[in-house]
Amino acid sequence: MQKMKSVWHLCVLLCLAVALVCTAAAAERTVYVSTGGTGDGTSAASPVGSLGVAVNALGGEGGTVVFISPVTLSSAYTAPEQSGDLTFTAEGSGCLNLAANLTFAKNTNANLITLDLPITAE
Repeated sequence: MQKMKSVWHLCVLLCLAVALVCTAAAAERTVYVSTGGTGDGTSAASPVGSLGVAVNALGGEGGTVVFISPVTLSSAYTAPEQSGDLTFTAEGSGCLNLAANLTFAKNTNANLITLDLPITAE
């Protein structure tokens, strides 16, 4: 009987560990960007300063880039392919001003690329 209790407890612990790993894997990465930002992008209070830095902070895994102020793309930029969906969105006055070309690397993973923010072209 004691052995069965030990096996039962082990199974419960294993199920909890699997659930935690799945939750962590499903967590979407969000990076905040603002002109002049010098932070790590983990919050609106600590944004990175450019689109390239924000996309690179996603680590190629996809996620969301949140523009919290107008950000101007002043030189051509190609966003690298992501293994997950990529979303550009905005909060407050955030928008993307295109003074140069924005392109996306070939998407061989059939992921979604969503542009859900104001975009202007100069």
